[in-house]
Amino acid sequence: MKDLPARLEYEIVTPDGVLASGQADEVVVPGSQGAFGVRPGHARFASTIDRGYLSVRVADSSLDYYVAQGLVQVGPERVVVCVREGNPRQENPNAA
Repeated sequence: MKDLPARLEYEIVTPDGVLASGQADEVVVPGSQGAFGVRPGHARFASTIDRGYLSVRVADSSLDYYVAQGLVQVGPERVVVCVREGNPRQENPNAA
């Protein structure tokens, strides 16, 4: 039996290029049938994405990205997210 990877590779791609990439313990995706989490060793599948927040979790921290309309391809070692629109979530969008 193959050992599970310690972390997932992830990539978030928009028409403008790569928004974010790196390694994560878990990626939570706003799927069109509901949000789902992906961890290392996950079964392979593809899904559509609705508007919402995608969370990349590493240790005790989380990076959130607003994403809209796209596809996600999941594998045991990698998650690739292709979306029409994506932006990092801001703590306070009204801050100067």
